[in-house]
Amino acid sequence: MIYLIGTSASNMVSLESLGVVEMAPKATVPDYVRFDTLGDGTQRGRGWPGCEWRFPYISLTAVSALHSYCSGKSASVYICTLNEAGTYSVYSAIMHWPDKTPPKVDFIEDFTITFTHMVAV
Repeated sequence: MIYLIGTSASNMVSLESLGVVEMAPKATVPDYVRFDTLGDGTQRGRGWPGCEWRFPYISLTAVSALHSYCSGKSASVYICTLNEAGTYSVYSAIMHWPDKTPPKVDFIEDFTITFTHMVAV
């Protein structure tokens, strides 16, 4: 599995190079957050797709490295993540930092980063 992040499509780096070596994230595939039901009963996605990277456990060092890409509440980034076909694709996205402040311990359990406004590059 290869997950990448960067401030542009040309400077993405692997999560391993940032110190995320404990375990790859459990990523959701990009999907719409809302669906409209059409008159014929079918559904259509509305808005921008989004996904999550959920880390069952992650080191505080790795969290700090990821936080460098999102120093505020959100930031524009490029990511390579799992897609619907089960392979990996590159997207521009908005990275949203979790509301909870991670505790000051060596490892954090169940840490989730959300990405929205995803556009395939």
